[in-house]
Amino acid sequence: MLYRIDYTLGVMFVGFLVGALFSKSTARIEPSILARKYYIAVAVALSLQACILTCSRIGMHRPFLHYAAPLANDLGSVLFGTLFGLAMRRGDRRQFLVDPYILGTLRMVLAFTFVCASFSKALTFAPLAAFFEQSGYSDEFLKFIIIAEVFIAIGLLLPWAFVPALIGLTIDMLGALVTHIHNGDSLNENTGAIAILIRAAALGVLWMLRPRDGEAQRTIRTSVLRVAVIAAACLVFAIGGSKAVRHFSPPVSEASSPGAG
Repeated sequence: MLYRIDYTLGVMFVGFLVGALFSKSTARIEPSILARKYYIAVAVALSLQACILTCSRIGMHRPFLHYAAPLANDLGSVLFGTLFGLAMRRGDRRQFLVDPYILGTLRMVLAFTFVCASFSKALTFAPLAAFFEQSGYSDEFLKFIIIAEVFIAIGLLLPWAFVPALIGLTIDMLGALVTHIHNGDSLNENTGAIAILIRAAALGVLWMLRPRDGEAQRTIRTSVLRVAVIAAACLVFAIGGSKAVRHFSPPVSEASSPGAG
C-alpha cells in the first residue's frame, strides 16, 4: 500500500537526485554564495505558497488553486532534498550545510510551516475541536496548541530561543503522532507531522555541527546521537503529556453530559 508519507519521501528523494545532478557543476561555487542562492530560491517558494494559501483561504475558488497548493508543497520538499544533493560532491559540504544562510533557511521553512498550521487551525476550529474531543482533549487544549505553535514559529527565528522552540516543535509533532496512533488513524494522517520531524531532525543535527567559539568541533556521530536522545526524551514527554491532558482535561461535552459530576 502506498501512503502519502511514501510520496513525500519520494519527492524529497527526487530533490536529492536533482541536487546531486548539479552538485558537480556547483562544487566550485563558494559555500556562502551557494547558500545565499539557496536561501533566495526557498524564500521565493515560500512566498508562492503564502500567496496560494491566502487566495484559497479568502474564498477564491479557481481550478488552478486545487492543483497549485499541493505542487507548491511538493516544491518545498524538492528543495529540501536538493540541499543535501548539492552537498554530496562538495569537499566543503560541512561548511556549506552549516552556513548561516542554510540554517536560516531551514529555520524559516519550519517557522512558516507552523504559522500556516496555526492559521489553518484557527480557521477550521470547529472540525478540529470535534477531532480533539474524539481524541479525549478539551477545547482549551486546542486553543493552547494554536497559541503555542505561534510562539514556536517566532522562537525558531530567534537564535537565543531556537533550541527551546525546536524542542517544543518536536514535542508538538510527536504528540500529534501519539494522538493519531491512540485514535487508530491511518498512517496518512501522520504525513505532515512526519515530514516536519524529518526536517527538524536534519536541522537539529546541522545546528549541533555549526562552529562555536571556544568549543571543539562536534562529529556527525555525536550530533546525531545527541539529537536522538533529545528526540527520545521528547517522545516520552509527548506520551506522558497526552495521557495527562486526557486525564485532567476531559472534553467539554463529556464534562457537561447528563449525569456528569
